[in-house]
Amino acid sequence: PSPWTMSNAVVEGWLQRAPPSIRDASLRAQLEHVVTQSREACVDALRKLENAQEELAFCAFWQSVLQERIEALPSELSSYARSLNEQQRRAALAPIDAPLLVLAGAGSGKTGVMAARVQHILASGVPPASVLALTFTRAAETAIRERLTASVGVRVAKALRVATFHSLALSICREFAAALEGGTADFALVTGAQQVRLVTRALVEYRIARAARPSSSSSSSGSSSPDAPDASRALRALLHAKARGGRAEGVADEALRFVWDKYDAWQRERNGLDMVDLVRVAAEVVRTVPAARGQLRQRHSHILVDEFQDTNPLQMALLALLAPAEPGRVTAVGDDDQCIYAFQGAQGAAALRAFLAAFPRAERVTLEQNYRSSGTLVAAAAAVAACNRRRCAKRAFTSNGAGEKVQLVECTSVRGETEHVVRTVRSLVAAGSPLASIAILYRKQRCGAEMQAALLAASVPFNTRRSNFWRSRHVQGVVGLLAFLLRPHDDAAFVAAIEVLHETPPSSRASASTSASTA
Repeated sequence: PSPWTMSNAVVEGWLQRAPPSIRDASLRAQLEHVVTQSREACVDALRKLENAQEELAFCAFWQSVLQERIEALPSELSSYARSLNEQQRRAALAPIDAPLLVLAGAGSGKTGVMAARVQHILASGVPPASVLALTFTRAAETAIRERLTASVGVRVAKALRVATFHSLALSICREFAAALEGGTADFALVTGAQQVRLVTRALVEYRIARAARPSSSSSSSGSSSPDAPDASRALRALLHAKARGGRAEGVADEALRFVWDKYDAWQRERNGLDMVDLVRVAAEVVRTVPAARGQLRQRHSHILVDEFQDTNPLQMALLALLAPAEPGRVTAVGDDDQCIYAFQGAQGAAALRAFLAAFPRAERVTLEQNYRSSGTLVAAAAAVAACNRRRCAKRAFTSNGAGEKVQLVECTSVRGETEHVVRTVRSLVAAGSPLASIAILYRKQRCGAEMQAALLAASVPFNTRRSNFWRSRHVQGVVGLLAFLLRPHDDAAFVAAIEVLHETPPSSRASASTSASTA
């Protein structure tokens, strides 16, 4: 790679050479802007400067800066920056030794910008193993890894660390959790059905305890939850509160407080951690174990975070511990208009503001041009998003054609809605559209079930999204049995395996769980 680093060191060198007559508060920002520009932009600026009516010292300084920029710019830079627009190039080529927040609207090419940003960091001499790219789902992790492989090659891409927040937290806990007081690396992950089982058991105990109270005690307890919630709703509320850094004693709802206490107690008995606890314990490790903090900061000197609007307070705390504000070598890419994990504690626009508060020197770049959708869709989406007064300001636009108009159909019943969808699908197929080009989206599983029933009744063939293989009942049972063999004290895993492999009737599950707990 070229010795040209485009870092703060280059800007500092220019500042030292600047004549006193032109030094002011805006000079640094102007110089930092220069290092984000393409070779062509610098050549154009140099040409304009030759005809400028400015004082001699001003012209001589800026001519030397632009000439140095033009001559030192490596050819590799143009290969990954040439196809970017001005906003994208500014984000990709921003100084690597300073924090950066990229507000990337839908369809604005953010994944390509992230890949170009990584290439820029590597071209500046940073080893691939020192670059950490974080996202939220395995699908997004795979997409980023594939884009980086296409950009930097298989060998370099394998050396980069691309991970989800949870997989990073898991690796930190496995490596360093034993350094915590009472901690161990041999913990079990509590997920899915196990969590529901723990919460269900806690709710049963809560109802029994509540029924055993004197009637006067029940009526005067001041409880904000006279009726205990179902297990799924209680688990969602519990995980949401935990992700936002809450504690059981701070919960006003009596049933949820009881469930939370039992849930945590049973996890401790089984030496288990759920996905929220993984991040919490990882942050605790980095905060309280100096050796771990030093190793991790040295290991991951440059961090990029995709979909930053979906971070919750615990994940933000972990990031701030891994990447201190000085020098703050962290890039966050997000769009609060696309926040979809609020049910898991994601903060949306508040997450972006939290980033700016944690990294006050952060440069802010907005990607507003949409390359994916028609003009009508972009305008309609922008109009809806504009109603959110707490959002970060963006002006979405596109150079694509207007496209078809948005149709708004108001139905008076679910049946009317499904009939309309079936009619529309049939008319599209009759007009020559293949079934594979038609997608039906819905927000609730109940709506999906009714839609599928309507399609079946109309003999319209369809495919549904396949369920996660690793969450299938029998696979979970095998995994639970293997977990029990590794950790004989984990009776929850054993009961889960027995239920699946032997098809234990529902009426026998409670007694099986009780027997395993008292064994």
